[in-house]
Amino acid sequence: MRYFLVILALGWLAFLPPFFTHGACDAEFQQERAEVASNHGAFASVALARSYWQSKAVPAFVLSSEQCNRLRLKFLDNCAPGPLVYAAVPVKNRTCRFYRDNSVTVQLGYDEHDRLQWVETDMKPSKSLTLPFVGTLYWAG
Repeated sequence: MRYFLVILALGWLAFLPPFFTHGACDAEFQQERAEVASNHGAFASVALARSYWQSKAVPAFVLSSEQCNRLRLKFLDNCAPGPLVYAAVPVKNRTCRFYRDNSVTVQLGYDEHDRLQWVETDMKPSKSLTLPFVGTLYWAG
């Protein structure tokens, strides 16, 4: 019986950290989104984008339009007419990294003349639990 209670307590402890992030995961996502938006000039071309991500030591890769169309990537709704730059910015907060997502992804779509067409920043959404008389609890928010 004692072992069962210890296992139960450890199980509850494993699920508690995401409820106490106080918005740290969302804040990290919003910070990265704002940084990408404020550095729009750094993404004016594929070469500049590649250089930007290299200077930050962030893993990034470039796909041609043909590669993108051929691969049918599950995280991408549609391919750009030109190259696609995909970067995965590592999440710093360990709780967020473990319980929510390990990276903030940035997709940069270019036209056939190497001009930036669109930017998409993404992270897995936080989950929530609404309890009567308590309110809404956010899981790794």
